[in-house]
Amino acid sequence: MKKDKYCFWKLVKSDALKYNDNLNIISVFVLLFLQPGFQLSLSIRLQQLVQRVPIIGKMLQKLIWYITCVVTSCYCSSYASYGSGLYFPHPCGIVIGDNVIIGENVTIYQGVTIGTKSYDVREYPIISNNVVIYAGAKIFGSICIGRSSIIGANAVVFKNIPDDSLAMGVPAKIVNKQTST
Repeated sequence: MKKDKYCFWKLVKSDALKYNDNLNIISVFVLLFLQPGFQLSLSIRLQQLVQRVPIIGKMLQKLIWYITCVVTSCYCSSYASYGSGLYFPHPCGIVIGDNVIIGENVTIYQGVTIGTKSYDVREYPIISNNVVIYAGAKIFGSICIGRSSIIGANAVVFKNIPDDSLAMGVPAKIVNKQTST
């Protein structure tokens, strides 16, 4: 349990550093009470911690999940895997399915959905490290979003995206990063 506790605090700190790289008592207060993105990532981390508590863990997890859904209008499963440095600049309307794997230093904007293609299928996406997913993007199925890739606003992704790519459109197509900036 001590190892899990250390991991919990390490993950929370890595998330907090995405919002403010100079953590002190005032900045921690601001994060806890005035930064909804950090509140969402903290809630996810708390849910994952308490669901391991014997007997009442699942009930506590569901309670925290419910409050988070009501406050942020986000449905982020605590059964998904989240890497360190999780960043939600505008946490509203985000949906993340049960078996999604999210790497380190991933940024997810409002209205993003990451889940399965079909209600019956248990195939979920893998989001690699240093990915940015802009507002309204939808990522579905058993696919992988490569390292340091960008998913454009309102893109719908059904296919693998290679490392260092920019994907835009419906359905998403790879666009050269150099020519688009």
